[in-house]
Amino acid sequence: MGLFKKNTNNSDDISKKNKSKNDNVKSISDIAYSTSVSQQGDPIVLMAALKNLYSSFEKKCREDENLQEEMRKPIREKIEKIEKEILGLSNKRDVYTDQEIKDLKEQIKECQEAISNVDSQPKKYGVDTEVDPTVKTYFNIGVILLTCIGIFLSIFYISASYSAFFKKWEEAENTGFGAKIFDGSAFVNAWQDDITVGLFVTLTFVIFLGLGYLLHIVQKESGRQKWIKFIGLLVITFIFDCILAYKIENEIFELTRVYGESFSLSIAFTKVDFWAIIFSGFVTYLIWGYIFDVTMKNWEKFSPLHVFKREKRNEKKVLEDELKVRKGELNLLNKEIQVQESLLGPLNDELEKVVIPVAEYKNWHDNYTLSWLTGITACSLSENKKEDRKGQCSTISHDFYSQLNS
Repeated sequence: MGLFKKNTNNSDDISKKNKSKNDNVKSISDIAYSTSVSQQGDPIVLMAALKNLYSSFEKKCREDENLQEEMRKPIREKIEKIEKEILGLSNKRDVYTDQEIKDLKEQIKECQEAISNVDSQPKKYGVDTEVDPTVKTYFNIGVILLTCIGIFLSIFYISASYSAFFKKWEEAENTGFGAKIFDGSAFVNAWQDDITVGLFVTLTFVIFLGLGYLLHIVQKESGRQKWIKFIGLLVITFIFDCILAYKIENEIFELTRVYGESFSLSIAFTKVDFWAIIFSGFVTYLIWGYIFDVTMKNWEKFSPLHVFKREKRNEKKVLEDELKVRKGELNLLNKEIQVQESLLGPLNDELEKVVIPVAEYKNWHDNYTLSWLTGITACSLSENKKEDRKGQCSTISHDFYSQLNS
């Protein structure tokens, strides 16, 4: 019963408000009509009348506190929404400033202190300065293997490069596999032929040792670029070995070829010696590069302090990069907070102003204008004069309302 009664009262209140509005409009229309008739529809009087009409409506709205509160609700809701947004951004900014950025700075400081103090306090940072005996063993074995394989590679590439580019096969007594890649006189003959030939043949194997060293350097990198470089080194080495094998086999083929025949890759691929030359260099090069990488890693273990410092420097670099990202995000948050705060000023100013229900005022304005124009019809003027006055008054009414909305 109580709920039903409450709804009835609300309906009555709405009916009373609507009746009051209708009465106001009717009263405004009557005043406009009588004033228009008495003033002969004078446009200047209409302008003054419209100003008074607006002032009256504004005063009525200002005095109606319930109306003002109702009209300001959307503005207050916008302000509350922006304030919540600012609060959320501020909390996030505080987390960045007080926690994440602070923690990153503290970790960077700890890394720098560790780098500076590990020499004098290695145990504090868990660094064992004693070198494991197995490390020494692995390192020594690696050095021996590198030396032996290096000698093999030097013999192979000196012989193979000389055989491929400079050897006079028509004068050779032997054209077997051993003569192709293990020519004992290749080094001496190369230097006897010309100094540039001697340098080329001698330094060829150095290039491959350099490629093996690069494999070790590339292994320390990370990301996609590492594998692109790694595969590139392997492809370059394989192609060069293919060129050496092809050149050697081509020279041998020319010695025994039948008239009209020509050497090609399809023929080279069918020869065992062709693949034996490639893999004698390529596979040995891979083995040398891998052993070099392992040996260097064992060498680093001879200086655990150096390894510790390098790891801390890398860690510090990662933390510094992360700190830059966080500071950038913090700057964006500050800018966003400033943008949101700049929106509050105009909205707070709106709360200080009298809020006008535009639709209701437009109803007043339109009815007043219509009644004024109707009043012109009842004036004792010529028809042409009436039409002229109506045109002027319509323009004044339109311009006045448009000016209020600008």
